[in-house]
Amino acid sequence: MRNNKDNQDDINMVQLKQAFAEWKASQNYFENVTDPELIDYAIYDMEAARRKYFYLVKKNKENNFT
Repeated sequence: MRNNKDNQDDINMVQLKQAFAEWKASQNYFENVTDPELIDYAIYDMEAARRKYFYLVKKNKENNFT
C-alpha cells in the first residue's frame, strides 16, 4: 500500500515532466514562429514556461523530492 508521500512524489514528478514538456514546446514554437507579430508572444510564453519549470525544480529540491 502506498502512503501519501509516495502519492505526492508521483504528482510532483508528473507536474515536473509536464512543465518540462511545456517549456520545450514553447522553445520549439519560438524557433519556428515566422509571423513577426507572434515573436513577442513566443518569447513571453517560453520565459513563463522556463520559470514555471525551474520553480517546480526548486520546490521539489526543498522537499527532498529530486
